Amino acid sequence: MAILAGCSFFGGKSRIRVFLPGVPENYKSLLSEPGFILLIPDKESTWSRLYIPSHTREVVIPVQKRQNLPLLAYPVFPEFFENHISDGADTGGSLPVWKPAGALFPLHLQDNNTIEIKWEHGFIASLFKSLMTQGIEVEFINTKRLVEEIWGKSGGNPWVLNDETILEALSYRNFRADLIREKDNHFLSVTAQKGIWISCNPFDRPLTSNPEGKLNFNRIHSGFNRFFHAESRSYLDIYIDELEWILIDSEGERIESGNW
Repeated sequence: MAILAGCSFFGGKSRIRVFLPGVPENYKSLLSEPGFILLIPDKESTWSRLYIPSHTREVVIPVQKRQNLPLLAYPVFPEFFENHISDGADTGGSLPVWKPAGALFPLHLQDNNTIEIKWEHGFIASLFKSLMTQGIEVEFINTKRLVEEIWGKSGGNPWVLNDETILEALSYRNFRADLIREKDNHFLSVTAQKGIWISCNPFDRPLTSNPEGKLNFNRIHSGFNRFFHAESRSYLDIYIDELEWILIDSEGERIESGNW
């Protein structure tokens, strides 16, 4: 499969109209319309931030005319306001913890110079942002084929894929489709406040803790996982690696841990 065989697309800037998504389908009954922090790649792989308030669904922005430029829209939900709202150059400050929506320019460019940013494209846009941040050329990646392969193997939830394996292969121009694999996952039961819990992954479904105050995950994946309580707005962080798991509350207190 020729993943690393794209074409060049250079020459100045283009003004495009960007359409932003609404609340992820799984959370429509639980969350209000989000604002967004839009990350826009600038010259020399630097980034600009643009804050877009809630209920604003479109904006016109300039983009470099280069192949495979990622646009990322990090949601800022009113229910879980986080102090990340600012415009201007991206100085490396923290972004909202929610998984972003995204698009690739010019792959997702439609008629009349418009691009629709989608939750489905957030993972691939994040991959390209990571590659560009490392100084790796992305212009010659066959993005259309890569997007198809990733979505086809994701089961409709690309954030469960092992991004480190994909990034390493792309950075060394040694990518194969069989390297698209799911992260390790485990069954886990943790102590949690009663009620509904919301994942920061837009493709996860809300979970409800049982009457005994246990939150059960049939499959939770390696890495960092954050879950917000729908009513109290508190959250739980779960860190998972190949050896152990650690549960930390909103105050930074370690609640539980265990080994596999």
